[in-house]
Amino acid sequence: MSFPIEKILTVSAGDYIENRTSGAISYEMVGVHVELRPDKDFNLINSLAEEVPEGTEVVVDYKTAVSMSIIYPRDKSTSIFRPAERLFRVASGTALIPREKAPRPSAAEVERLIDGY
Repeated sequence: MSFPIEKILTVSAGDYIENRTSGAISYEMVGVHVELRPDKDFNLINSLAEEVPEGTEVVVDYKTAVSMSIIYPRDKSTSIFRPAERLFRVASGTALIPREKAPRPSAAEVERLIDGY
């Protein structure tokens, strides 16, 4: 099962975390990247969704790009170099995976622990 595409966002990680209503959470950030050639399925967002790690809350900073490379292989029968184009589409983003955080002790608890030593 792939990651829900409605949770693949173009907002930055900072903007997403700042606008969460449930307060600050610590996240592990994992880059997600796919590259497709024209002879493959061209559905970038669904292809990216399949690569999102398990436990991800949301993918932020979603970006797409098209890249083209031109190579000049030599035609062996004529020794003439003929251009050949290769088109690639890429998509990337950052997966935010909530970290389990131990509750932090209060200042009074820390002081009590220090005094105990």
